[in-house]
Amino acid sequence: MKLRLKIISIAAVLILIVSAWVVNIRAFLSYSIDDPVFLKAYLAYHTDENTEAEFYYITNSYDKNNWYEASFPEIDSDKFYTNTFEMQAIRNSSYKINKLVIRLNSVFLKNGAERLVDKAAEKPVYISKLMLTDKDNISREYDFGRLCMYREEQISNNALQFENGMSSSDSRGHSTARALDNIRLTAVESPFMDIVQEMFDVRINGTSISDFTFPIDMATDDSIEVEYALKDVSKVPGYQFSRVFIPIRLSGVDSAGGRCEMSNMVHCDQYYKLTAGDVRNFIREGR
Repeated sequence: MKLRLKIISIAAVLILIVSAWVVNIRAFLSYSIDDPVFLKAYLAYHTDENTEAEFYYITNSYDKNNWYEASFPEIDSDKFYTNTFEMQAIRNSSYKINKLVIRLNSVFLKNGAERLVDKAAEKPVYISKLMLTDKDNISREYDFGRLCMYREEQISNNALQFENGMSSSDSRGHSTARALDNIRLTAVESPFMDIVQEMFDVRINGTSISDFTFPIDMATDDSIEVEYALKDVSKVPGYQFSRVFIPIRLSGVDSAGGRCEMSNMVHCDQYYKLTAGDVRNFIREGR
C-alpha cells in the first residue's frame, strides 16, 4: 500500500512538472515573435549632408541584430550599410526596443549615379518601406511609417527677417518677424503643411494659422509674433515616435513689388518610453 501511494505521489508530481512545462512553452510561443515589429515613425528632414534617420523596432529579448544591408525599394536605391543598437529592455516582458540608424547622405540611386539627398533637393521624396538583408542574405520588406526629405529653401530677399530663431528644447518656439521695408504679407506656406497642422499649433500674433486672415500690411520696422507648440503626438494616428524639421515660410511683396519671404523651422524629437502593454499592442497590430 505504501509503495502504491509513493508511486501515485511521484506520478502526480511528474504530471504537475510536465503541465507547468507545457504551460510555459505555450506562453513562450504565444509571446515570441518571428520577425521584428517596427514602431511607426513620422520623419521629415531637409537635405543636410549629416542627416541621420533613426528607426525603432521590437524584437525578442534574446534576438541578436544580424542585419548588415538595407535599401529603400520605393525609390530603387542601392543597398547601404546600417548600424543597430539596443535601446530599451521592456520590463515585465520578453521584448526589447532596438534602434537602426541610416546616414541618408550615404544612400545612392541608379547604381551609384545619383544620391538620395540630391534627388530630394529637386523635389520632395516620400518613403515608407525599408528592405533589410541579414547575414544569411535573406531580405524582407518592412513598413516603418513615413519619411519625407526636401530641400530647404534659400531666401534671397531681406525685406523681412526673423530676429531670433525658434527653440525646440521643450517642443515650443517663438520668434519675432520684423519688416525692413513696407511690405504686404500674403500667405504662410510649408512644403509639408499637412504635417505642420497635424502635429503643431502654429500661431501668428496669437491666432492659429488656419484662422489667420491675409493679406497683412506692415510698415518698416513693424513686427509680428510667430509661435508654435507641439500637439499631443500620441494622438497622431498610427505613429509611435516623431522626428521632424519642417520650414514654415511667411511670403509676400515689398514696396517695389518684388517677392519677399522668410523661413523658420518647427521641429520636434519625440520618443515615448514604452510599457509592456504598449509593446504587446504594437506587436498585435504589426503581426
